[in-house]
Amino acid sequence: MEEYRETHLARRTSLRDRRPASVGGKIEPLSATDDLLGEMLDDSRD
Repeated sequence: MEEYRETHLARRTSLRDRRPASVGGKIEPLSATDDLLGEMLDDSRD
């Protein structure tokens, strides 16, 4: 199994070689009353 991993699944780069991607800032400030779990579980999407 190790031989297969070394020959077929060899990593070309490391996570340490990659630069972080900028995804922008937050859209709206969060407050203590925000229901983040509810938003994640809600199936209605824009």
